[in-house]
Amino acid sequence: MHNGAKVAHSRGSWAVHSTRRVVDMMGNLFFGLVAGAVGLAYITYGKRQSKFVPLVAGVLLCAYPYFVDSGLWLAIIGALLVVAPFVIDF
Repeated sequence: MHNGAKVAHSRGSWAVHSTRRVVDMMGNLFFGLVAGAVGLAYITYGKRQSKFVPLVAGVLLCAYPYFVDSGLWLAIIGALLVVAPFVIDF
């Protein structure tokens, strides 16, 4: 009887853990889509204006979500890459 309660408990904790992981994955997907859209805009701007920093920032914005799994790091790196063309000018 005790094993049945233990199995039910472990099944319940698995469902909570699985749901939390799905929510994390959806957040990462959203960050990736936003970063890709901003990156594409930076690439277009960098090519039209012949500016190197927005072009590189755009390529990095499109590529970095494939290599970063943490939502916090996705946000930090994305914010730094979005700000970089305004701070670095050459």
